[in-house]
Amino acid sequence: PPVARLLALLHDAHEAFIGDITTPTNDFLDYLNTANGAVSFLDYPNGATGAVSMLIHVAKRRLDSAIFAAAGIHPDEAATYRPMIDALDARLLATEVRDLCAESEKPGAWGKLAEPLKTRIKPWGPDKAAEEFAARLALYGIDGRGAG
Repeated sequence: PPVARLLALLHDAHEAFIGDITTPTNDFLDYLNTANGAVSFLDYPNGATGAVSMLIHVAKRRLDSAIFAAAGIHPDEAATYRPMIDALDARLLATEVRDLCAESEKPGAWGKLAEPLKTRIKPWGPDKAAEEFAARLALYGIDGRGAG
């Protein structure tokens, strides 16, 4: 459905505001937080395992809610398609590792990855990537060039 494609396109749009905060960064910040005697909370949803990663998770979800609302996506639609988008994101990570990352001498260095896509990634520079992202947003009536 079109809304699922738009959600896939926007699923990491929060990174425009807070950057791409990786899982190892989350884990390290949680470690530093607990190593200094700060409060740690366990069993957070969606993989968050400590106070810092929970705050990052909340920030991402609040930004996502605002971005999705601005794009005309109802929260129920976002929730409905989240499992599908997360599965696609896992496959894209595996594809990025296969096509863009150097081989590691340590077996399993990337952990257990999903099945990569059959399509190979052909990297673009930032100008081309911004142009293509804006063109795809335009398919949904969204001006992705930063103008009104």
